Amino acid sequence: MTELAGLTALVTGGSRGIGRATCLELGLAKANVVVNYNQNKTAAEEVVREIISLGGTATAIEGDVAVQASAQNLVKSASEYFGGLDILINNAGITRDTL
Repeated sequence: MTELAGLTALVTGGSRGIGRATCLELGLAKANVVVNYNQNKTAAEEVVREIISLGGTATAIEGDVAVQASAQNLVKSASEYFGGLDILINNAGITRDTL
């Protein structure tokens, strides 16, 4: 397994579902975790609190990855917060199922 301690990971859509689980695993592996969210700040902050309670380091940053300027600002903010960016997990998605 690759050592992740000290690396910075940005997880898009990190506040719920698979993204949340990914963030928690990265936190357990001692990576610096950027929990990206688009609308649910409360859920993202809860993931951050959980990572910190497990001994990890994390922050939540808002950004809509469907909008280029917002996605660019997300990457810039994440890089500035932790002094770089090593891992990007593109998890965010929207389901528009109709019958």
